Amino acid sequence: MPVAPGPSAGEVARVNLTTNLAAAAHSQPTLTVAFRGQAAERDWTFARDGSLTLQIDGKWWHGCSLPLRAARQQLKTMDVAGPVACLLDPLHGAHLRAALDHLKPTQAVLAIVLDAGSLPVLLSTFDFSADFAAHRLWFAAGDDWSADLRRLFAEQPGLAAPMQFVRLALPDAARLDPVIAEAQRVFAAVSDARSEQMRQIKADWKQALPDHRRLAVLTGSQFRLWDDAGVAIAELAGGADGRQRGDPEGSARSCVPVNADDPATGSTVALVQTALDCGAVLLADVGRADLPELLPANLPWFTWVTTPRIPPAAPAGPNDRLLIADPQWMPTALAAGWKQSSVIVAGWPTPSLSALPPMKPTATAAIIADTVPLDPPEKLEEFSSHLLLWNSIREELQADPLAVGIDADAFVKSRMRRYGIEDPSLDRRLFVTSLIWPAVMQGLARKILVEGLPLKLYGKGWSQIAGLAQSSGGEVTSRQHLAEVAGRVSAIIDARPATWRNGMYSLARASQPGGQELIPVIRTAGRTFGAIRHDVVQALAGKWVPQTPVPSLDLGLLVRQLRGSP
Repeated sequence: MPVAPGPSAGEVARVNLTTNLAAAAHSQPTLTVAFRGQAAERDWTFARDGSLTLQIDGKWWHGCSLPLRAARQQLKTMDVAGPVACLLDPLHGAHLRAALDHLKPTQAVLAIVLDAGSLPVLLSTFDFSADFAAHRLWFAAGDDWSADLRRLFAEQPGLAAPMQFVRLALPDAARLDPVIAEAQRVFAAVSDARSEQMRQIKADWKQALPDHRRLAVLTGSQFRLWDDAGVAIAELAGGADGRQRGDPEGSARSCVPVNADDPATGSTVALVQTALDCGAVLLADVGRADLPELLPANLPWFTWVTTPRIPPAAPAGPNDRLLIADPQWMPTALAAGWKQSSVIVAGWPTPSLSALPPMKPTATAAIIADTVPLDPPEKLEEFSSHLLLWNSIREELQADPLAVGIDADAFVKSRMRRYGIEDPSLDRRLFVTSLIWPAVMQGLARKILVEGLPLKLYGKGWSQIAGLAQSSGGEVTSRQHLAEVAGRVSAIIDARPATWRNGMYSLARASQPGGQELIPVIRTAGRTFGAIRHDVVQALAGKWVPQTPVPSLDLGLLVRQLRGSP
């Protein structure tokens, strides 16, 4: 039976352009003005790598028959630290696609396109509608691109000015030097204007009346397993019914989210303006000492601490509060200068169980964490001593994953001393996050499976690990999914080389309509494998009692306190 032919290159180009302009109309409407219908006037074809491109007089667009493959190769070492990268004069939509794919989902591309006539070509090559919708793609184009930039930042006060330029490796790259100079002038002017704007709005701010005050909360939209404080706050602030927490107005009206993962709301101006409009602010793991002078001293600043790092009290204002997720951090908070009356044990919020049926767990334990292969990164090849240290630690932990104890950084330092490595350039954080934590988790998983105990491994990367792939349960994609996964098992094994509680200690399962029960979590750091095995066996038999729960983070309570309610 003959196979129906797919759409032609020209048809795909027309659909791409139409789709992209419709998406851009919501974020950057000026892009939609002049380019409708132009894709049909071109000689579109599919390149040798399957991407869409042009042929002019029988020659490939800009002489490249593999535009996407070449763009990925050009940009594979791109390293952008800030929320926005400025891409200078991309010649093909493949450069946009490769840059966006290389960046994090929370980072954006601002493209300066010197020839406005090439913009419809760029927007015809790929479907960028999802990138426009996520505020990850912006343009300044044509002879008056500098004015476009200024207008863009005036219209998008939450969009951060780029701190880095991305220049393609082209023979005539020097022609972009004046572009960089002018763009730097624009970015500096934007920064100065925003600083003055923040100074002025702070000077004009009048403290909100208690019965009108709301809570500005810095949230997130990108789920990160065990690093999802922003998403957890977002769920409380806008996705749950505040009336269930005793907030008569409902949390959607009493809490105003500022999405730090959205490039269009990621600038400091957006946070300051919202905080001043509300009269109070809540941030995860960021205290006033981390951003001094950002907000007036008498504006209440709540810091929800989810890691052992406690921000110092000074220069905390009289209405500031520290919310700690783990009660064992209280002494550290007091040592950092906080008054006990200003510290609240807040715990973690339980993921929403409203859509989940009551669950009866299976006799299975789980490790829920992302992991990675233990191969040394390429950049260590340049440092023989660093590579030696990596391989030595890997071999040691594969034999005894519990050798780390409770402090991975201290373990790295001890092994540096053992091998006589005093190089201050050694990236200890890389060793901790990319070697020690995954090695400990993988080693514990192997030991538990060797004992014949039922174990499932949830999170990214497990399917790539030899000997463990068969136990992989797949990636965890959201807080709701996390609740579903945790609800299926008898216990969670906390395989981190750390003793502080994170969000897994607040996970619960729906045990009856409207009810829930805390899921047992077995800590492993600083313990013998025999003790760990005993707890796993007890939990599988339903005989292991969870640790004493801590109160759950409650935004409704904070709002009531702000308004002076009991």
